[in-house]
Amino acid sequence: MGQLELSSALLTLQVELTSQQRSTLWSHQWADDMLHEHFSAKFDRAVTRFGAQKMEHAVRRLRQLSQEEHDKCVLDEADMNGLKGSLSQPTNPHVLSYRVR
Repeated sequence: MGQLELSSALLTLQVELTSQQRSTLWSHQWADDMLHEHFSAKFDRAVTRFGAQKMEHAVRRLRQLSQEEHDKCVLDEADMNGLKGSLSQPTNPHVLSYRVR
């Protein structure tokens, strides 16, 4: 079983927010931020118990295995023109798509 990145936005669509925009966004997402901070701290404690070096080794191995699966399965990145009319055509033109074996 392999896995591809989900919701990979094209890099050209990423924008910098002003401090005012960040402040407005935070005022709407403060609960999400608190939830993120809680689980981030919980994850950090779990990594400490598991062992930082052991985790680094496990992550490297997982990335290596993922890359091997990607190389076996993915033919190439597909643009919208190559997928028009197919069941694989993304509904959002700003999402990366892959042609797979």
